[in-house]
Amino acid sequence: MAVASLVLGIISMASILVFDWWTWGIIGLITGAIAIVLGALGKKDAEKAKLAHLGFIFGIIGAAFGFVFLVGCSIWCAAFADDFASAAAAAAYSNSWY
Repeated sequence: MAVASLVLGIISMASILVFDWWTWGIIGLITGAIAIVLGALGKKDAEKAKLAHLGFIFGIIGAAFGFVFLVGCSIWCAAFADDFASAAAAAAYSNSWY
């Protein structure tokens, strides 16, 4: 469980380099939460307690950033939803064939 926690914690933090912000928020939050749980369970094994602790910490960081990006993207999309709708309507009107 310690190694799985570490791997998921690293994935939750490193996914910002691979995915866009919205996807990273979801992936970071899910993998970070699983890494936190596995890290807490993996600390019981004395041999791999350090790996479990690192996975736990990485999971917290990845889940926190995932949550912040998910909320931030949601707020940004809500703030500019009217601008997107008016721009789409203007583009649809100007490119009409009739």
